[in-house]
Amino acid sequence: MLGAPLIALASACGFAVSTSLQHLAASRVTPSAGPVRLLIHLATAPLWLAASAIGLMSFALHALALHLGALALVQPLMLCGVVLAVPVRAAASGRLPRRQELLAVAVTVMGLASFLAATEFSPGRTTPDNGRALLYCLLVAGAFAVLAVLASRQHRLDVRGAVLGAASGLLYGTMAGLIKMVGHDLQEGGLWTTLATWRPWVLALAGLIAVSTNQRAFHSARLAASMPLLNVVNVAVAMTFGWFVFGEAPVQGPLTLAIQVVAAAVTGLGLVWIARLQPDVPVTTPVGDPVGVRDH
Repeated sequence: MLGAPLIALASACGFAVSTSLQHLAASRVTPSAGPVRLLIHLATAPLWLAASAIGLMSFALHALALHLGALALVQPLMLCGVVLAVPVRAAASGRLPRRQELLAVAVTVMGLASFLAATEFSPGRTTPDNGRALLYCLLVAGAFAVLAVLASRQHRLDVRGAVLGAASGLLYGTMAGLIKMVGHDLQEGGLWTTLATWRPWVLALAGLIAVSTNQRAFHSARLAASMPLLNVVNVAVAMTFGWFVFGEAPVQGPLTLAIQVVAAAVTGLGLVWIARLQPDVPVTTPVGDPVGVRDH
C-alpha cells in the first residue's frame, strides 16, 4: 500500500503536464472546427503528440498504482496533479506563484487532505464482481449519452464545456475501475485469457471516447468550465466503482460521510479557483481560417 500513493503522485504530475499541454494545443484550433477536424488537427500537432506521450507514461504509472492500492486512495490523489501544475506553470513563466494561486492551492490541499483523512482505504474483495462491473458500465454509458445530448444542444460555451467535462469525468472514473480489473485479470489468467473478456475492449473504447470528449471540452470553453467538474466526477465515479464492484468501504459512518462531503466541496471550490486563475490562451489561427481570438 505504501508504494501506491507515491506512484499515484508521480502519475498525477505527469497527467498535470499532459493536460496543460493538451489544453494549449486544443485552444489553438479555430472555434469553428468540428470534432473530426479537431482530432485530425491535434493528431498532427507536435505539442499535442508530446503531451500524449507524457500522458501514456502517466497512464502506465496510474495503472500500477491502481493495481497496488484501493481506488478510494489512488483516484483522489490524482487531483494533486492540478495542484502541482500551479508552481510548475509559474516556474515555466519565470516567476514565483502569485498570492491568489498559493491561496487556491492551500484551499485545495486542505480539502483533499481532509477527504483522505476521513476515507477508509479497505482493499475490498480479492476478486471483483464481473456482473456488477458490467451493470455499472451500462449505467455510465446511459448517463454519458444523456450528457452528450445535452452538450450538443447547449449554445453557451461555458455550460457546454462543463457538461462535456462531467461526461469525460464519468468515463475516466469508470476507466480507473476497469484498469484495476484488467490488472487483476492479467495477474490471474494472463494476456490471452484477459483479451477473451469484454473488459479490455470496453476500457479501450471508453478511453478513445473519453479523450475525444475531453478535447471537445477543452476546445469549447476555458479550462475553468470543464476541469473542476471533470476531476470531481472522476473521483466520485471511481470510488463508487470501487464500492460497488470491489467491495471497498471508503465511508465508515455518518460522521465520516459528512466530513467527506464538506471536504469534497472545499476541494471542488479550490479546483474552480485554480482553474479560474489560469491565463486565457489566444488561438493561433491556422492558414485559411478567419483570424480571431477566442473569448475565454
